[in-house]
Amino acid sequence: GVRAAAPERSRPSEQLGWQLACNAYSFNRLTLHETIGRVAALGLRYTVGFNWQRLGLERPGIIFNEEMAAADRRETKKRLDDAGVKMPACYCRTLAEADACRRVFDFCRDMEIEMIDGEPPFEAYDMLERLCDEYRINLAVHNHAKPSPYWQPETLIKIFQGRGPRVGACCDTGHWIRSGLPTAETLAKFEGRLLTLDLKDLGEDGFCVPYGMGKGDIRGVLKELHRQHFRGLIGIEYGQRSANGEAEITQCAAFVEQV
Repeated sequence: GVRAAAPERSRPSEQLGWQLACNAYSFNRLTLHETIGRVAALGLRYTVGFNWQRLGLERPGIIFNEEMAAADRRETKKRLDDAGVKMPACYCRTLAEADACRRVFDFCRDMEIEMIDGEPPFEAYDMLERLCDEYRINLAVHNHAKPSPYWQPETLIKIFQGRGPRVGACCDTGHWIRSGLPTAETLAKFEGRLLTLDLKDLGEDGFCVPYGMGKGDIRGVLKELHRQHFRGLIGIEYGQRSANGEAEITQCAAFVEQV
């Protein structure tokens, strides 16, 4: 594997308690094992998985999810460790049925994943909150754009009422932009319930651009995170990458440090 550069303790983001990640979905055409090397080469120390990524070139047909054999789990953990990359969160599809969800939580505990991102059906929250408390794993509810059931912040805020601190939001700023929502003002509504972000800036054509070059007011979003005393994971998710997409991800990371 690729050995990451020694972490720079002086990074402004780390001083604020921010964990800057490159989401594995930025490399969704690659396998997870390839992605780990790319993230390490970028000098970033965190990634966010997704549970339909192919595992490795030498593992055809194996997907990074709860069906993985113990040996593949061990090897993947070793690859992360050797690269100096942690995976504190993973986006998981289909969080609906209790037995299936328990297998997802077992897998995440085994992989040392502390937070599950996803979009569960409304009726699953009681069951999921019990699993969160039992496994000590957080659930961060993600928003897609209109007409997704979670596009309006008020929908999520209502769900969070009366629930414990392990259930909160994974705020995707790109989908807010697509839904016509102002990013910094919308983020303010999630104060106290913000667990993580998929941070995107979009150009006029709706495609990802490096932070600060689009209409996502990333500077305003970072200021709002600071105002909320946010501590936690910020995922750089660069959806449509050029052939050398790493350059754009590097620009995004540099923008965060500069601001």
